[in-house]
Amino acid sequence: MILSWLHTTTLSAHELNYLLRQLSVETIMVKKIITITPGTTIERAGRIMQENRISALPAMEDNKLVGIITTTDVMGVLLRAMGINGESTRFVVLVEDLSPYLPTQ
Repeated sequence: MILSWLHTTTLSAHELNYLLRQLSVETIMVKKIITITPGTTIERAGRIMQENRISALPAMEDNKLVGIITTTDVMGVLLRAMGINGESTRFVVLVEDLSPYLPTQ
């Protein structure tokens, strides 16, 4: 495999630069492309990305690329849905556990 040399630490900077110039995107790109349609829900897109360990999904319609959604997009929607649009404050309540003192039946 052409990328096996990347795991070595014995290459000089010159050798590494030479080898990197030999690489093209085709050498390292993903060839199994997972796509969605524009009508896919945000939740479903997020689930597909999580299950496949990918950070972007092309959206296709009639065999044409119409957009792309990324994990950043999904996270933004989820944060807005939780009401976190800017600075937020966390409210913490500490409650003493009184269960040992509650009557049992």
